[in-house]
Amino acid sequence: SGEMRSPLSDLSHLLVISGLLAICCVTAQETGVPAGTFDLYVLAEGWAPEWCLTQGKGSAECTSIKPGSFAATHFTLHGLWPQYNDTTAAARQPYRFPQFCGGFASCSRRSQKKLPHCRAPADVKSRFQHLWQRIAPAYSATLNVSGGFIDHEYARHGSCSGLSAVAYFALMARAFFLSDTPKLVRQHIGREVSVAAIQNAYGGPNMVAMSCRGPVLSQIETCWTKVTGADVDTSSLFDAAAVDETFGSSMRRMACPENVLRDLHYDDSCEKYDKVLIDRMPLTMPTDDSDNSTAGVAILA
Repeated sequence: SGEMRSPLSDLSHLLVISGLLAICCVTAQETGVPAGTFDLYVLAEGWAPEWCLTQGKGSAECTSIKPGSFAATHFTLHGLWPQYNDTTAAARQPYRFPQFCGGFASCSRRSQKKLPHCRAPADVKSRFQHLWQRIAPAYSATLNVSGGFIDHEYARHGSCSGLSAVAYFALMARAFFLSDTPKLVRQHIGREVSVAAIQNAYGGPNMVAMSCRGPVLSQIETCWTKVTGADVDTSSLFDAAAVDETFGSSMRRMACPENVLRDLHYDDSCEKYDKVLIDRMPLTMPTDDSDNSTAGVAILA
């Protein structure tokens, strides 16, 4: 989605999902277009410690993350989103990206989100379960929740990819591992680092969109070439050559279009600060100070 899509875009409704209060903000999104109608992918990765110290307090996602673990020291997977380039976005104003494509159009309605056709297939969830436990705690925490975060990402974004569910999630994992967390970020956990230095670590300011909550880094978005392909064997997820062969060409990172870089929620979100803090996962997770100590907030995007 083209707004601040972070688990870790104007406000449309509230969802209560297995003790997680989820806010889903929806603007400038084109619903029901044919699958495959897009120009590039946006890979969104969140910084879990920031999320868990603020809106995710006490959530199952955050209590599953241990200090020093992969999820505590690397960006974690939020989603892979089909996106329009600037030319297409200008022609389809006010829309910047598709969502809930084809037969998934009804899944955009709150009353429909938990229906079977709006969910990611159960066998796909089970095949990716162990991978998500490491790189996508937001997915793992809602694995068995009907209408949870995985189902939301699949219905809203995966439906527009033109790929089967297993191919879509495999491509998402491929992009995630190609992206990697810059050494600069990992070396500055618990410390401040300049915004320019982070941008340079990704290849320059046009190669990454950054989101901050105050002067604290919360999420990054990178842009990737559109690739298409058939099904993929998830056992080959860590075999770059096998996945690239399946999809016909290597998935490559590319400069982001202005409609991603200058998104309402990202424009100057971090750039108004010279430096931003990279939060550290605490040894003891704070709990939510509402009446329900297990509740956390997730923005579904």
